[in-house]
Amino acid sequence: MKILLSIICMVLSAGVMAADSYVLTQEQWSVPRRVETVLQMPAIKQILTVVDKAPASRLRILYPGGDEGTLWAHELKAWLVSLGISSRQIELRPGSAESAAIEIQVEPPISGMIKQGTDIPEQKVKQE
Repeated sequence: MKILLSIICMVLSAGVMAADSYVLTQEQWSVPRRVETVLQMPAIKQILTVVDKAPASRLRILYPGGDEGTLWAHELKAWLVSLGISSRQIELRPGSAESAAIEIQVEPPISGMIKQGTDIPEQKVKQE
């Protein structure tokens, strides 16, 4: 019975794709924000590269609590949208591990469930 449970756990865990995680510090974000400076931020650069390769990826932004953290998260989301990421792909959630940093998790799309280039599940068309 234990062997069977172990095999089931291994099979289930193999199908789960881990999210990549990137950190954007308050120090990095404190520069005057223009397209050029935002695109040079390491976390933003890496996120855009990942999303470019897997357009249906989902982003989870974990931000520090309070008004300042909330404003920061919403501003970051606006920048990501202006850089081409759909707002429907971005989830804001309080709970950053650090008070002076935002953690951005990029979850890859579930293979076969999501149509390439969109965040809408693929629909099967009935052919007559």
